[in-house]
Amino acid sequence: MFAMIPKPAISPRQKAAALAVAASIDALQIAFVPLFFVGYAIDDFLDLVAALLLMAICGFRWQFILAFLVELIPAFDLLPTWTAVVALLPTQKLDTHTNVNANN
Repeated sequence: MFAMIPKPAISPRQKAAALAVAASIDALQIAFVPLFFVGYAIDDFLDLVAALLLMAICGFRWQFILAFLVELIPAFDLLPTWTAVVALLPTQKLDTHTNVNANN
């Protein structure tokens, strides 16, 4: 019924930027764990910021929605979910070999 529209893979530069953002957000979330009640509010805010920044860098990906929902579960927010999701995104392969004689 619904056709799957394939998303193009992200570039290595996009993946590096997304990994930097995801790792930073995950590290901040672990740092705010001792704050308890205030930490939960900060944690949820950081999840929203992470989702928006990653979508700005990589475009909309359904994996970001799933990661956001997983991050809302209290015990799972200690895991580096954002970093894992970004690491699993497909990346474009750089074409280092250009075929000069393509007509042969």
